[in-house]
Amino acid sequence: MPAQAICPTCQGSGTALNGKLTCPVCKGAGVVPSGEGFPVPFHYVFPPFTIDAGGGGDSEQIADAADFDELYVLGQVIQGDPRFVRLQLEDEGSNFNFSNKPVGFDLFCGSAKLPFTIVEPYTLAHRSRLSVKGSLLSVPDQSLVIGVGDGVTVAFTSVLEGPVLPGSVIVTDPPGVISGTDAATPGAIAGTGIVGTISYNGDPDEGATDSNGRGMARISVTFAAAPAAGAQITVKWTLGIPQAVVEVALAGFYKLGKQGSGAITTPNEGVQAAA
Repeated sequence: MPAQAICPTCQGSGTALNGKLTCPVCKGAGVVPSGEGFPVPFHYVFPPFTIDAGGGGDSEQIADAADFDELYVLGQVIQGDPRFVRLQLEDEGSNFNFSNKPVGFDLFCGSAKLPFTIVEPYTLAHRSRLSVKGSLLSVPDQSLVIGVGDGVTVAFTSVLEGPVLPGSVIVTDPPGVISGTDAATPGAIAGTGIVGTISYNGDPDEGATDSNGRGMARISVTFAAAPAAGAQITVKWTLGIPQAVVEVALAGFYKLGKQGSGAITTPNEGVQAAA
């Protein structure tokens, strides 16, 4: 049997995160083969990048000195709604994608308090590149009747499920006849015989929230002439965001003193190699 040493990650307990998970380094054994080296914790951080209608992303090169074992995926959405952010990770060295399609942010990234754990550590070869690509989800064909004409009323207001994608709002009277859109000026609804405003992200502080406390978009339109009695004032829109700013990091380790070529021999060497 190869010589063994107490796992330095879990200190022999075989667990991680206060016993909630099996230690990903020793697989719960509490010991590791001494010839495999000890893990040196390290983060590979992708600088914040912008995702818009054309996508976005970044790539980072793995250090020359040694392979890197990826354990956790961490991330945060600095700007934008995480529900509409999609990410895909690729090991460019082997052309391996970590998913068959882009994955929703909350299904892809964890936090430092609750990281997304890769069940089996994935080894990224030294000198290879790792890329993350982002895209935005949109959900079209949302519709709501915000009022019914009575032949007298000209102003109608309501709240819409948000966020509303700028440029997607259409107000009809009656349904099927375009009266006004926000296509020309973001936040302003205009058309023949109609003006109005739309707050795309909503304002939770003003009380327009959904059941989860998220802000809903406020819409207000005024017709030059009162819609006919019984005419349904209908708004159609697309759920989505114009852009997001995202930061992603991979947490894992190098193997300190691993037998073989290209091994990192000191923790500081690993930091210098990745810089």
